[in-house]
Amino acid sequence: SARTKALAEAAAAKKQAEYDRIIAEKEHEGDSAKQKKKRHQEGVSKNAKHRTQQWVDAQDNTKSVNQRQDGYTSRRRSVFSHNTSSPQTTKIQRDVECIETIIATNKQLTSSLARQSLPKCHPDAFGGDATLFHPWKSAFKAMLRDADLSPDQEINYLRQYTKGDAQKLVDSYRKRQYREPASLLQEVWAELEKRFGKLSGHHQHPPEEN
Repeated sequence: SARTKALAEAAAAKKQAEYDRIIAEKEHEGDSAKQKKKRHQEGVSKNAKHRTQQWVDAQDNTKSVNQRQDGYTSRRRSVFSHNTSSPQTTKIQRDVECIETIIATNKQLTSSLARQSLPKCHPDAFGGDATLFHPWKSAFKAMLRDADLSPDQEINYLRQYTKGDAQKLVDSYRKRQYREPASLLQEVWAELEKRFGKLSGHHQHPPEEN
C-alpha cells in the first residue's frame, strides 16, 4: 500500500542519513589524523633545522674563539720576542750578571780574610796526648769553620798544628799518592780518631781501684 511504501522510503532515508553521518565522521577523523601527522612532521622538521642551526652556530663560535686565541698567542710571542731583544732587557741581564759577580767576589774576599786571620786564633799543636785529642780537634775545626779550604790545604794545616806521633801520622799520609785529596783527608782524620780519640775516653775515665 501507499502507507507501507512511504514508511519504507522513510526508513531507507533515515538509514542513508545515518550512513552519510558515519561517513562524514570517518572522513573528519581521517582529516584530523592527517593534519596531526602533518603537524608532527612539520615539528620534527623544524626541530631538526633548529638543531642543525645550533650545531652550525657552535662551529662558528668555536672557530671564532680559536682564531682569537691564535691571534693572542701570536701577539704574545711577538711581544715576548720584542722584549727579549730590547735594550732594556739586555741592560737588566747585564745588571744581574754584575750583581752575581759582586756576590762571588765578596764570598772569595770573606774566605781570604778568614784564612788570613787563622794565626790569631790557632789551637796548640797536638802531640799525641789522648786526653787532649777531642778538645784540640774541636778547636781545630772551629778555626777552619769560616775558611773555604781545599782538602790539600786542610791537610797542610793538620801538619802545622800537630807534633810528635800525631805529626808523623799526618806525614805518612801526605807522602801517599792519592787521586782524591778529599778521601785522603777523611782517612787522616779516621786514623787520628782511631789512634788517639778512642784512648781519650779511657784516660778521662780510669777504672776505679778496689
